[in-house]
Amino acid sequence: MPESITRAFTSKAFIAEARGHPQEGVAFLAQALAIAVEHDLPEQVATMYLNLSDSSFKQDRYTDALGYLQPALELARRLGNRPSEWSLLAELTYPLYMTGRWGEALAALEDLTEEQIRSGAMFLSMLTSVLEIHIHRGQLEQAQRLYSLFSRLETSADIQEQGVYRGATAALRRAEGRFGEALEAGASTVELAQTFGVGHQFVKQGLVEAIEAALALGEREKAGELLATIEKLPPGLRPPYLEAQAHRFRARLDVDEAGYKAAAARFRELNVPFWLGVTLLEHGEEPGLAEARQIFELLEAAPWLERVTAAAAEHQAHVPA
Repeated sequence: MPESITRAFTSKAFIAEARGHPQEGVAFLAQALAIAVEHDLPEQVATMYLNLSDSSFKQDRYTDALGYLQPALELARRLGNRPSEWSLLAELTYPLYMTGRWGEALAALEDLTEEQIRSGAMFLSMLTSVLEIHIHRGQLEQAQRLYSLFSRLETSADIQEQGVYRGATAALRRAEGRFGEALEAGASTVELAQTFGVGHQFVKQGLVEAIEAALALGEREKAGELLATIEKLPPGLRPPYLEAQAHRFRARLDVDEAGYKAAAARFRELNVPFWLGVTLLEHGEEPGLAEARQIFELLEAAPWLERVTAAAAEHQAHVPA
C-alpha cells in the first residue's frame, strides 16, 4: 500500500518537525518521495516535492529548494495542471530572490492577474520575494501594485495568509518611510512563529523588517527585544539566515566589527548575495564596499548603489592624503 505508506511518512515528518527535529522530518519526507516515485504516484510525488522545498526554505537551503521545485514544475506541466504550475512558479520566486537570481524571479510570473490569484493557486511567496525585489530596486509603485492584489488577505480567516500579509506590510511600510506601521506589522508576525515556526519565510521577513523599523525610529530597546527572540533560540533550531541577521543587527547596536564579519561569512555561506552586500555596506571597509557595489550592480538595486557610492566617497574623504 505505497500511497498509505507515503501518507504515514509525511505525518511522521510533520510530528518530528513539531517536536524540534527538522532533520528527522526531512528524512521521512525523502523516504516518502522515494516510495512515491518508485510506485509512480504523481500526486504524492508533487506533494513531497512541495513539502521538501518548504523544509528547505525553513532551513535556508535555497539550492536544495530549487532542486525540488523545478522537477515539481515539470511534473505539473506534464499533467496539465495549470493552477499547480502557477503555484510552483510563485514558490520558485523565493529561492531565486534569496540566491540573487532576481531577473528569473521576476520573469517567473511577470503579469500576475486577479483571475490567477482567485484560481486557487498559491501565490503567497511572491510577497516575500517579488515584493522585496521591487522595493530594493526602488520600484515602489510596482511593489504597491503587487501588494494591492493581495488586499483580501488582511481580513482572511487563514492565519498563514494573515502572517504573509503582515510581513509584506512591514516591508512596504518601511520602504514608504512609515516606520511605526512597519514595526507594528513586523512584530505581529513573531506571535505567529509559535504556530508556523520562526523559520517560516513571512516570520523571517517580518522580524527583520521590525528590527530595521525600530532602529529607524531610534527605539534601540525594542530592537534589542526583537533581536533577543533570535538569539535565544537553540543553535540547532536557529535558522541560519536569522543567525546572520542577528550578527548584523548586534554589530549595529554594539558597534562591533566582529559581528559584521560573522554576518558576512554566514550570508556568503548561504549564498544570499543581497544581504551580504548590505552587511558589507554597513561595515564600511574599502574592500567590502567594492564588493557590495558589484553585488548591487548585478542585482540592479539602484537605491543601494547610491548608498554604497556615498559610503565610498565618505570613506575616501577620511583617508589621509
